[in-house]
Amino acid sequence: MGHPYLRIPLLCTVCGIVLTITDFVSAFQLTRALLPDANGVYSSEVINLPHTLILVGMGLVLFLLVGLLFARRMTRRELALSASLVVVYHVVFLVLEKVVQLMGAYPITLFLLLGLPIQFSSAFLQGVFQIFPAFPLWGGIIVSLFVPYLFVLFGKKAERHHESHMP
Repeated sequence: MGHPYLRIPLLCTVCGIVLTITDFVSAFQLTRALLPDANGVYSSEVINLPHTLILVGMGLVLFLLVGLLFARRMTRRELALSASLVVVYHVVFLVLEKVVQLMGAYPITLFLLLGLPIQFSSAFLQGVFQIFPAFPLWGGIIVSLFVPYLFVLFGKKAERHHESHMP
């Protein structure tokens, strides 16, 4: 899969695609399964918990698959550097998103596509907010920035090269 440092960004992007599809399909199916209220309006409050559970559950499954199938072949150092690329991308994405919002625009399709590599972190962020509803938004964003570093848990210790000093 190319250079090892690109592995986590590429895998996070693939996970982001899977999570985005899961997000749309589960929201659509959950909304269809609900009955509207007396005014014919569907309440988003009713689908929030099951929708979040589906996304967090899929995020955990993807995390374990990526960790067990790909990350364990890398050293912890390689994983940390690779995850750092995702974190830097996430920060740049957040800044770009804020600048565009301040300009009065928000091209949703563009940000949906640009956000694929960080969608993986967003699934965990939704779980944090579901468990701790009073958690501040800025705190959740900071927590989500560090989610890619969790892959380091699957990494192998770096092999040390011992040179013998035999004459």
